[in-house]
Formats: sequence, C-alpha cells, structure tokens
Amino acid sequence: MNCLSDFNVGNMGSSTRARACRTVLASLGLLLSTFTAGCAAMSSVGQARVIDVGGRPCFSASKDGGAAEELELGDLYVTETKSSDWKSLPVQMWALQVLPPGATVGWKSDACMPYGHTWPGTHVRVPEHPLEFYRVYAVFIGARAKNDNGSFRGYKAEFCVTQMGSESVVREIVWDAAANRWLYEVCAKK
Repeated sequence: MNCLSDFNVGNMGSSTRARACRTVLASLGLLLSTFTAGCAAMSSVGQARVIDVGGRPCFSASKDGGAAEELELGDLYVTETKSSDWKSLPVQMWALQVLPPGATVGWKSDACMPYGHTWPGTHVRVPEHPLEFYRVYAVFIGARAKNDNGSFRGYKAEFCVTQMGSESVVREIVWDAAANRWLYEVCAKK
C-alpha cells in the first residue's frame, strides 16, 4: 500500500516518495502521541464540588457514583481564573498545604472545607483574600485515596460569588451535557 496514494505525486522519484511517506507517518505519530499523552495526564483530574454555606464557598471532592471515600489531603488552593495580563500567573486567593512536604491529613471526600479555614496539620501558605462578586475562581484539591502510597489526584471546580439583594450567593459553574458546555452565565451580573 502506498501511503501517498491519495496525493497527486506526479513524476516523483521513489526515494522522494519514500522520504515524503516517512515525513507524513512521523508527523501522524507525533500528533497521536501528543494527543494520547494529554489524555493520560487528564485522567488524574476529578471534579471538586463547591457549595454555598452562608454566602461563602465550601469545598469537597465528589466521587463518581456518589459514595464518599477516605482521602489523604495534600493541598488545597483557590485562584482567580484570569490574570490581569498574559505575562502573569493567576493570583492565589487562599492556599493550604500539609507540612512537612509529602505528609497528608485524613479527610472524607464529602466533608466540606470552608474558604479561609484551617484544620489540624495544615499550614496556610496564602492567607484568604476577599472574593469579589461576579469574578470566576477555581479551586484545586490535591488528595490521594487513604492507604494508597500512589500519586495524588487533582480535583478542580470553578465558581463565583453573586449578589441577591444584600445576600452573597456562591454558584458552582457546572457542565451542561445537553448544551455541551460550561454554564458560565450563572456568574453574569444581572
């Protein structure tokens, strides 16, 4: 089978045709390996949950299937999703980590971790900053299954704080499977 049979190669010599064939196949191989490497990296990301507790965000790690699992927390942080310019990293609004490095704290995946609070064994790396209305934020939770010496899994969600009258309301940005998109409009000022 000629890899260039669908192309108009005219009077191309056999060595030129072989070189072109190798180039096409190498390019396809590189594209395929890049695509599959991205898929493997994404397999360790789960969905975090963001709920409203008195107008403040509270975070948990959901598990597909709904059953809570025992986890070992490594770190948690909240960032703005957009930086002020393309040269800057997003601003961290609050960050916790477990010290010493590599240590973990037991935690149940359905337990709520309120924004700005600490737990025994955690260290505040970035003190909490006030969250602005209608701005999109992301929460990242690094944890692993209890008694699993393997790698950490990441849990991520995006959310915002909106206003209803004089009340603050936390809204998680959720995926709409029917529309095939994230529902960012829940954060739009009305």
